[in-house]
Amino acid sequence: MKPHIFSVEEANAALPPLTTIVKEIMEIHDSIKHVTNGIKELFDIWNEAVHEAGNPDNKMYNEKLRERNELLERLQQRIEDIRQFGGVVKDLSVGLVDFYHEIDGELVFLCWKYGEREIRFWHRLQEGYGDRKPVGSVVTV
Repeated sequence: MKPHIFSVEEANAALPPLTTIVKEIMEIHDSIKHVTNGIKELFDIWNEAVHEAGNPDNKMYNEKLRERNELLERLQQRIEDIRQFGGVVKDLSVGLVDFYHEIDGELVFLCWKYGEREIRFWHRLQEGYGDRKPVGSVVTV
């Protein structure tokens, strides 16, 4: 299935709702890291014994597992919401989202990072954030 090809204007129009979604994704991602650290700490203390019903931390351990699973489900749903817009999530921790775009017949990504007010950069599909070029510039190889 061919991806939706965005114009710069079309991608910019998608940014207000995407900004809200990406902010939530970043918050969920941070919560997952925090809960996972709590799970790891309990496991480091008790090892496999944390799974035993009589373990004093078993209930807390299971609650943290359940919380992490709920957060992961929310995260997946919000990522799917971005896919429905036609965006491609690249980095959850800093909020990178790319949009397919075409320059001189080549499929590329328009690159947006949470906090940016508009699409200002692009990069080739095989490149990443560090290879961003200003929109309007065309680089030939």
